[in-house]
Amino acid sequence: MRLMAPIFLAAVLPLPTGSAQAPKLFFPDDDSPYYPTRTSPRLTTPEWVGEASVDAVVILAIDDMRGHERWEAYLRPILNRLKKIDGRAPVSIMTCAIDPKHEHLQKWLREGLSIEAHTIDHPCPLLCRGDFAAAKSTYDRCVDLLHEIPGHQPVAFRVPCCDSLNTVSPRFFAEIFNQQTSSGRFLQVDSSVFHLFTGNDPELPRELVLDADGRERFRKYQPANRSFVNFIEDYPYPYVINRSCWEFPCMTPSDWQGQNTHGKASPITLRDWKAALDCTVIKKGVFCFVFHPYEWIRAEQMVDFIDYAEAKYGKRIKFLTFKEALERLTRNVTGGKTLRDLNPPPLWQRRQKQLADAGWTLPPGARFPDGQGDHGLRFVDLNDDGYDDVIFSNEREFGIYLFSKKDNGWTRKASAGKAGEAGALPLIAREGKNNGFFVHHRSLCWQNETTDTMPGLIQRISFDDVLRNVEAGSK
Repeated sequence: MRLMAPIFLAAVLPLPTGSAQAPKLFFPDDDSPYYPTRTSPRLTTPEWVGEASVDAVVILAIDDMRGHERWEAYLRPILNRLKKIDGRAPVSIMTCAIDPKHEHLQKWLREGLSIEAHTIDHPCPLLCRGDFAAAKSTYDRCVDLLHEIPGHQPVAFRVPCCDSLNTVSPRFFAEIFNQQTSSGRFLQVDSSVFHLFTGNDPELPRELVLDADGRERFRKYQPANRSFVNFIEDYPYPYVINRSCWEFPCMTPSDWQGQNTHGKASPITLRDWKAALDCTVIKKGVFCFVFHPYEWIRAEQMVDFIDYAEAKYGKRIKFLTFKEALERLTRNVTGGKTLRDLNPPPLWQRRQKQLADAGWTLPPGARFPDGQGDHGLRFVDLNDDGYDDVIFSNEREFGIYLFSKKDNGWTRKASAGKAGEAGALPLIAREGKNNGFFVHHRSLCWQNETTDTMPGLIQRISFDDVLRNVEAGSK
């Protein structure tokens, strides 16, 4: 039984009357935000928007708001331009702190904006100084504050500094986002993981994904000197994280990435945004902006982008807020229910049943979650043989066992022992909770409140180092 690729549970839900085909909603066998690849199941724009003539969605999301004045001044030309399309001004403002009763918010809401969450304190990274409670508090207080805006309910969040640092973690999604605040509130959309178009996608013209010198057009924006891993490739679609979060990946580059690469207000950044939009239309995906009112990109350049989108694609492009995007997903994909309402079985229950059906047993010390929580068991294909291997680590012990096709099980021990001893894996689960483990580009990675002093804010162990003393087997 092959276990390399993620295993998907598909819930087929009806589209509105008259739709030719119902979309499939996939809950992946992975608790990381970085699982999608170009070949993963996808929700294309016509499916979730519910309009066959719409090929791409653009979400203009501006960050860091504290008070409205600076954001109003910067956004006004953009809002006025958007209104010329259909009388609306669909922009989402990722907000740190605002007076929820201020009358200007009501003016914005009437124009079509949405006010979304970005933490009260804007810590970079969110998880830091060994203080998990502080991270949850700054998130919860922001969510609760924005729920006090009359006539408006926030739906979306963005992790601070996600375009420049590795501030996104599976621990955040499992232990903060997917939990309720002390007031019983929760959000449904995140937009913190960056998306990167690459030259590996055969559906995209080379002139869109490559610069004149042959370099990849969009990869140049990644802050490589910071060991940046907060991205997925060739997957510009909304997807599900941890069964209850819709992820709308951010488009590379953000305006910060643009000014970091070319300087402030560079025409090259604008040129590449237009190329990214062309790619998004071809792929029938979503383009989520990350921009700021700091002149890293000028408002006039944002208007230029909108002009380009309307002139070239007309009604094939739809500008939405995160709130409107969620409404479309709820109506056209989940049958009027939230992801929480659907309540699919946890991924580990699906794995457990799969193993039982195959007659396989876990290696010594490896345990699925139980009443005591997560024991740090994960399935990862470490040696590229097409079969998932087993790794686990918790406060008691750790182990790495490779799958043996000959023995039909995890019989090849790479390493194992007690927690804390030399060569032990960092904790994948701590106190029964997700400790921020994920896999990225053939590396085991951890991002949590104890990794903020490490290079790139993450702890990282390559597959090659894990398998250094293991005899190579057949593939």
